[in-house]
Amino acid sequence: MSHIFVSYAHNDVRLLKVVHEQLKRAGFDIRTDEDLEPGGNWRAEIENMIREAFAVILIMTPRARDSAYVNFEWAFAQGAGVKVIPILFETTKFKEPLASVQYSDFTSPAVQPWESLIETLRYGEQASMLNEKHAYRVHRYTGKWKVENGFSLWRGEEITGSDTVYWRGESYIFLTPDGKRGSGAQIGKLFVNIGNYSATFKNANTIERAHISEDGILHLFPTVLYWECEKSNGELPPNSKFAQRLTGSGEYDIDLKLISDAPLVLQGPHRYTIANKIYQLAEERHEYLGF
Repeated sequence: MSHIFVSYAHNDVRLLKVVHEQLKRAGFDIRTDEDLEPGGNWRAEIENMIREAFAVILIMTPRARDSAYVNFEWAFAQGAGVKVIPILFETTKFKEPLASVQYSDFTSPAVQPWESLIETLRYGEQASMLNEKHAYRVHRYTGKWKVENGFSLWRGEEITGSDTVYWRGESYIFLTPDGKRGSGAQIGKLFVNIGNYSATFKNANTIERAHISEDGILHLFPTVLYWECEKSNGELPPNSKFAQRLTGSGEYDIDLKLISDAPLVLQGPHRYTIANKIYQLAEERHEYLGF
């Protein structure tokens, strides 16, 4: 029998316990990241849990909305054709495409629609067991990508000489079959080497919107979720813009053009502008890792 995967922000573990207890009592097999094997490849294991699920329950709160890992999980589920069912526990502004997905409203303590949710899940489980789950058609760019970029302009200052600023990580992109709508998430690290200063930052972004234009260019519009300094050495001049603390910022754009079909590789500029002035500029390379 297939299972249900529950996606949640770690600060919402109390809500996870409530959901787990209710669904377990109803007879469902529940999986979460707490079921990961010690020492294993946690990302690959979670992806397999989602692929093999007949539904993904998304515990929706402001913390979950801002979690790169939660965004990655629901984007992956949609791309894999697994039904995503958001459970709204706190008033939260949804991001597309979740804004168009019907959710179960648990914000009122007096009205907890567990019976309706369980009925929906049982129908989905039966359909899965009878192989009635419809194949979900998606664009061939839907899936996981290895991302690399090197900045030529960072925080309004040119990167010259032996100085380097570059980002390494992964994206999961979901696109509709016609390529006109999409979304996703990114997780990675920024490496800064300026003079005698070096630093590594953890970074997570949501891809708020994505689409493919008529000329075949994949346009991505990410928004920064968070920056976190992992380690640093040396010092920067006090007046350097590089010394400013990295924080979340507005939306930026990436335009990617197909440069190779085998392997599937996309490449193009990453731009962040403020008042029509380019503040960041990099060349990004995306290599397809699979669905």
